Amino acid sequence: MPVLDENTMSGTFYGVHVIDDESGAIAATHDRRKATAALRAYYQFTDGSSLLAGEFDFADLTRGWGWFEERADGPWHFCSVDRPDRPGVFPALWLCI
Repeated sequence: MPVLDENTMSGTFYGVHVIDDESGAIAATHDRRKATAALRAYYQFTDGSSLLAGEFDFADLTRGWGWFEERADGPWHFCSVDRPDRPGVFPALWLCI
């Protein structure tokens, strides 16, 4: 099973690991303030876009637990779970854009 490391994360911004999944970016933290800063920095770094408060409501970040699942059509996929009771689970906040 893949784990949260340099092969699965897209970068670290303000001390928060960011994962770019096919459905959007994921911040590996439960701290909304840190997640917001990390996701803003990630999008600024990757494509020069700035996520302004008027465009996206960061209060709508989904809080949960994540883990990586191997897939037949690719190396891995981010999955969310309600409880942190499986190996490899990490805290996560995500915004699908």
